[in-house]
Amino acid sequence: MTLLAQDRTAEGHHFRFNPSRMLLYLALCSYALVSTYPFLWAIFTSLKTTYELYNDPFGIPKRLYLRNYSIAWTQAHMGRLSVNSLIVAAVSVVIAMALASTCAFVLSRFDFRLKPLVWGLILLGFLMPDTVRLVPLAVFTRRVGIYDTLLGLILIYSVHGLPWYSFFLTPLWRRFQGSSRRRRSWTGPTCGRCSVTSSCPCHNRPSPPWPRSTFSTAGTSLCWPCC
Repeated sequence: MTLLAQDRTAEGHHFRFNPSRMLLYLALCSYALVSTYPFLWAIFTSLKTTYELYNDPFGIPKRLYLRNYSIAWTQAHMGRLSVNSLIVAAVSVVIAMALASTCAFVLSRFDFRLKPLVWGLILLGFLMPDTVRLVPLAVFTRRVGIYDTLLGLILIYSVHGLPWYSFFLTPLWRRFQGSSRRRRSWTGPTCGRCSVTSSCPCHNRPSPPWPRSTFSTAGTSLCWPCC
C-alpha cells in the first residue's frame, strides 16, 4: 500500500501543470520552427524552376524540378567542391584541435607570469568580428602565395578555431586533471586518454560541440572552384 501510494504521488507530481515550463516549451518550439524555416526554404528553392523562383520565391514548388541537382553536379562541379570542402574541414579541425589542446593543457596545469596576457589574446579572438579579418587575410594570403588554395583555407580555418577551442578545452583539462588525481598520477596514458575524450565525437563520453561546429562551417563554404 505504501509503494502504491508513493507511485500515485509520483505520477501526480509528474503530470502537474507548470505554466513556466509550458512557456519554456512554447519558446523552444517557436525557436525550432524559426530555425528550420531557412533550411526548408532552401530545399523548396532547389526544387523550383527559374520562373517559379522569381515569381513565387517563398511558395511551395508546384512541381518537383529535380533537374537542378544534375545541373549543379555536372555544370557547377559540385562533386569537386564537396571533396574540397571535406578536405578543408577535416584537416582544419585536426590542426586546430591539436594546437588548442596543448594550449589548454598548459593554461589548466601551470601558473606563469604571462598567463593573463595569453587569456587576453584568446578573448580578443572572440571580440574581433569576422568582417574585420577579411581584407587583412586576403592581402596576407596574396603576399605569401596561398590565395585561392586549399592550404590557405586550411590555415585560416585552423587559426579561426584556436580561441574557441582553447577557451572551452581548458575547463575540460581541469576536470580530467581532478578526476585523474583521484585514480592515478597525471602522467602517461591518462593525458592521451583525456585528449581523445575531449576531441573525439565517437567517444562514449559527451564530446564538445565546437569541433562539429567548425567542421560544419568549413564544410558548408563551397567556394574553392580553382583548387
